[in-house]
Amino acid sequence: MIKLEMELSDIDYEVLVKEILPKVADRLKQNGSPLAPLLSGGMAANVLLRASDSVRDRMAAEILNAAAPRLTGTLEKLAADNGIPCITFNSDLPNSRRLCFVGQDYAKSGRIAAELLTKCIAPDARILALAGNLEYNGHRTRLDGFCSHMREKGFSAAQIDIGETYNDYRVTYNKVMAALKGPTPPDAIYMANRSVTACIDAVRAAGCTGRVRVIAHDMSPGRAQMLREGTLDLTITQDMFRQGSQPLILLCDLLQLGTQPGRDQLSTSISIICAQNID
Repeated sequence: MIKLEMELSDIDYEVLVKEILPKVADRLKQNGSPLAPLLSGGMAANVLLRASDSVRDRMAAEILNAAAPRLTGTLEKLAADNGIPCITFNSDLPNSRRLCFVGQDYAKSGRIAAELLTKCIAPDARILALAGNLEYNGHRTRLDGFCSHMREKGFSAAQIDIGETYNDYRVTYNKVMAALKGPTPPDAIYMANRSVTACIDAVRAAGCTGRVRVIAHDMSPGRAQMLREGTLDLTITQDMFRQGSQPLILLCDLLQLGTQPGRDQLSTSISIICAQNID
């Protein structure tokens, strides 16, 4: 049996359930390869609840709601004790025994966000940078890339206020509102997590729409609407379908052909979306 690790967010569900899981199930049915995805994330159980009966019947799943250290221990147990090959995607565990990682170059995506933001704000501007959970490699690496490039562009550490929201609506809303109502309100907000709706709601409630620039990551119907109405300036997307499908292809090739992944990291595409290129 092969297990696959991933970190899920709410915007992944539709793609995962409607596109990725059925294709995975069909491929597994054709080649007879046993596969059990190991899902991590607070709402991951909903994926199986929303999946069709035909998908659930052909897939086993173990649900973990855990931070990165616990996942590393789980992967080590699978790989070392049970000899189960593991591939990480979406958020990496680089110091584990995983075969490879399939996902976005998070440092690069953070640097791109910084490059875009510096073209929208003054050199003395203040920035609020919010991550979900810095225990996760993807969140931490993305924020590190952002801050590093902002410094290269001449922005000091004192100009960037960093916080964690744990992808919680209320926590995000309160942090953004407190910053906007504080003595040194931000001129721009960088959302390195998925709580973009809460951020936009706070910006709107504070009467700062249009004055405060907001850059985020990933795409959803809600984000598309924010871009169209001008409350969100830019979002940087990643190829979620490839992140979900490529590890499965690699694992099936390993099982059937004995082919090891050719590289330690397989980076998926990075796209910049604004109101003019949504469709």
